[in-house]
Amino acid sequence: MSQPALSKQIRRLEEKVGGGLFARTRRKVSLTEPGRVLLPLADKLLKESESALTITKEASNGRAGILRIGFGLAAVSDILPAQFCVLAENILL
Repeated sequence: MSQPALSKQIRRLEEKVGGGLFARTRRKVSLTEPGRVLLPLADKLLKESESALTITKEASNGRAGILRIGFGLAAVSDILPAQFCVLAENILL
C-alpha cells in the first residue's frame, strides 16, 4: 500500500473513531490513548482473520469439516474399527 493510500485509510479510521490515533511531531509518531486501546484489538482481529482463512482453506482441501460415513452391519464388526484406529488421531467421533 502506498503512503498516500495508507494515510487516507488512517484518516478514515480516525474519523470513525472520532479522534486521532497517532500523535505526530517532526521527529516521531506515537500512539494516542485511542490508538493504544485499538492496537491489541486490531492485532487480535488480524490473527483471527488469518486463522479463519487457514481453517477455510483446510476445509476446501478436505482437511477440516465433518465427514459422515454410512456402512452396513458386516463392516462394523471387522473392517471399520481397524481402519478408524489408523485415522482416529485427527478425527472427532
